[in-house]
Amino acid sequence: MKSGPEMMRHLIDKILEDELPYRDSVVIGDNSSGKTLLLKLLVENVKGNSPVYFIDAVNRGFDVKKISRTDRKPEYKKTILETRLQEAYFNLVDSFNCFGTLTERIEIIYRLYEKETQELFYELTNDRFQVIYDNPIGEVDFGNGQGLLSSGYQAIIRILLELLYYQEMEIEKNSLHSA
Repeated sequence: MKSGPEMMRHLIDKILEDELPYRDSVVIGDNSSGKTLLLKLLVENVKGNSPVYFIDAVNRGFDVKKISRTDRKPEYKKTILETRLQEAYFNLVDSFNCFGTLTERIEIIYRLYEKETQELFYELTNDRFQVIYDNPIGEVDFGNGQGLLSSGYQAIIRILLELLYYQEMEIEKNSLHSA
């Protein structure tokens, strides 16, 4: 039987060598079983220019009260990934860092991807909501009343925003290189 570190190395090797039976896989396990550490080690070991975007566990929240009114489109920087892998941030602190100041939160880009986020959110949940700007407690309008977003809905919005952001940045990056 393999020890914890040996098993991690074995799994990482299988993933990097494309030896898993499916192209997309889901990592599951109990709390403190090593899922996040496995992902961190995988990201650190990715070879070449393979695109990687790591959403760490602490980054599940979405605070409606902190949605920015800016239309400024952030430039993708690897600092998001680099920040998330630092010991001081890894799985401890919100680290969405698109401007490189270490102070940003995901809410800074919501307005830029609001339409796409809302469409995908509806596809996943069959529910809709409308942000009520300047609501002091962060309520949203669900169409049949106001309320707060559950932690599950916040996690979905967070993941959708990060994926939309990363997808756009990868497209822009790749189209710039192919021109």
